[in-house]
Amino acid sequence: MPLYLWKDRNFSLVILILSLASMAFAPAVFFLAVYMQDIEHLPALVITGQLSPAVIIARLIMNFICGLILHRVPHRGLMGVSEVALLACFLTLSFMKEEASYWAFIFPSLILLAVGLDIQYNVTNLYVMASLSPNQQSVAGRILNNFLLTSAWALPHTSTSRWRKTQTVIHPPSDRIWLFTGGEGGLWAPQRYLRLS
Repeated sequence: MPLYLWKDRNFSLVILILSLASMAFAPAVFFLAVYMQDIEHLPALVITGQLSPAVIIARLIMNFICGLILHRVPHRGLMGVSEVALLACFLTLSFMKEEASYWAFIFPSLILLAVGLDIQYNVTNLYVMASLSPNQQSVAGRILNNFLLTSAWALPHTSTSRWRKTQTVIHPPSDRIWLFTGGEGGLWAPQRYLRLS
């Protein structure tokens, strides 16, 4: 990996922002599934049916939309939109009550989660690919996927192992979701320093 890339402030910041956002994605979906199973007593197939369309369809649609607008809209603005979407997602989940409707809280938050993460992934991918020469595109892809997969692995395993150790019932998962809300709110600090076109 060319180490000179890390001297570029924007490169470091987009990798940091995407890593922190991907850390929140898997635990949010995991704790929503645990909430639906333990509190709402839904069968596994219904949980899959409720979580999958929101995430999969939203991500497919967002990738298509990002492909259309990525070169027309300023990247800093897109990163701001993604941060607003992620913050709104976790705030929505934080205020969810036990008797909350799926359509009022969980579905919109999953859509916002997919929108925020996909916009960040597309902008970061474009910036990382543009940072290296055409003959080093495989290195750029490895750098991005390395950080994305490492960060997507780190927090979910830490939070689920802590939850498994205590085996507390989640009524609803607001205490864990507030942690992600704070993390997403903390992403506004590096966002200020981005100088993307």
